[in-house]
Amino acid sequence: MKVVIALGNNATQSEAQEAVGAIPEIIVGQWQAKPTSKNVYMLASSQLESVLTPFDHSVTVTEAADIQSPVVGGEIFALAQFPLLNKHPDNVTIASSASLADEDFRQRYLSSGQYVPEPGLLATLSYDAAVMALEALQSKDVNRSLATGSYKGLNGDIHLVDGYWLEAPIHYFHYVDGKLTPEDRPIK
Repeated sequence: MKVVIALGNNATQSEAQEAVGAIPEIIVGQWQAKPTSKNVYMLASSQLESVLTPFDHSVTVTEAADIQSPVVGGEIFALAQFPLLNKHPDNVTIASSASLADEDFRQRYLSSGQYVPEPGLLATLSYDAAVMALEALQSKDVNRSLATGSYKGLNGDIHLVDGYWLEAPIHYFHYVDGKLTPEDRPIK
């Protein structure tokens, strides 16, 4: 059996999900995608879309970098290229169910290879997705394991219902000197 772990606008849209077919798929982050079948699981709050500024969220990172007005956007604004391309990153707030890596995770991540970049916003959520996939693959029914299992991950307790992370938090981030920083606002 297999499990696909996907992230990014192109990899998570309905056409890409349908191409995976019956293979269970875990989508890391929201990416303005919705589960297209019972074997697609979103590691994101079902409420994220409601806090985002209305615009075409399927833009590329270079298109997102041209947005100049204040905006609340998703994970595309947290990609490493974004603050390098955008002249006004202080106009951007990122909403995500992911948590930034703590110092222990960061050190382990950086020491895992010679040219490893700083862990991004989705690093810990990707790690949780991998652990969930590995645990599910040990069961006889991978889809059932993913759909009904509970996971204690780096991002907290993860329980999936109807393809979404039930009671997933919504965290807010902004850029300070080009570095993604948590905002001081209540987590939903």
